[in-house]
Amino acid sequence: MNTLFVVTMLYYLIRMDGSNTAMSVMLLLWWPATLAVVYSLNYLPPVWIATMVSNGMNYSQARCFFLGYWSTLVMYCAENLCMFLAVMLAPLLHVATLLDREDLTNMMKGYVLMSLGFRTMFTTGLLRFFFKKIFHGENDLF
Repeated sequence: MNTLFVVTMLYYLIRMDGSNTAMSVMLLLWWPATLAVVYSLNYLPPVWIATMVSNGMNYSQARCFFLGYWSTLVMYCAENLCMFLAVMLAPLLHVATLLDREDLTNMMKGYVLMSLGFRTMFTTGLLRFFFKKIFHGENDLF
């Protein structure tokens, strides 16, 4: 997953342009933030209210931790599902315009298509992580 992360970051660095710098920087910072959440959630055991109350935490604190943990997982899973769909649909828009451009060499067109494939693989890996963590989160996943 680390290699796919580096390739995805290179894609967004190359893609940054002066027309919409704020959006480019936001997209560039979204991937490291998501990866940080993935690494931190990987080593957290699932939060269950009964377990936390039996360990000495009061019920209201246990409920807040429970809601925070599971809402984070579900929201990131939904966000990555939307990102996955967007990344899967992006080649439909990019490939047609890419093949029509005369100023790009075939090698450059190949690099762009490969980077779209790496982005798809990275987003699929994130989605698979969140799915496994929600349904099989008893142990660390990597």
